[in-house]
Amino acid sequence: MRINQDHRGWMIMTLVVTIACALHYRVYVAASPYGPSGGSWIGLGYGIAGTVAMALAGFLAARKKVRTWRIGSARAWMQMHIWLALLAVPLILFHAGFRLGGLLTTTLMILFAIVTLSGIFGLV
Repeated sequence: MRINQDHRGWMIMTLVVTIACALHYRVYVAASPYGPSGGSWIGLGYGIAGTVAMALAGFLAARKKVRTWRIGSARAWMQMHIWLALLAVPLILFHAGFRLGGLLTTTLMILFAIVTLSGIFGLV
């Protein structure tokens, strides 16, 4: 799939949400006496938003398996898959406070990075 004018809306939405969340994260970090935490209400919000973005991006596989579902075009689903998956990256990093944590979270973040990079490589 080529990134062309058809992707403009998704690209703008992804950039606007990422920039807005980055600005909000900056204010949150400045106001947090103990630093950012994934367990705070704001951290949980980022985690939930990132998980929802990943889940929606993952629904492309379900749509491919059940071809009789006439919910949007395959092209629209692929665009949603690409841009929501890219949006999930900063949201999950904001949730984690840009820290890896213990063994499990480090492993999950490495797997998340591998999946994201392989998707970008496949797109290129």
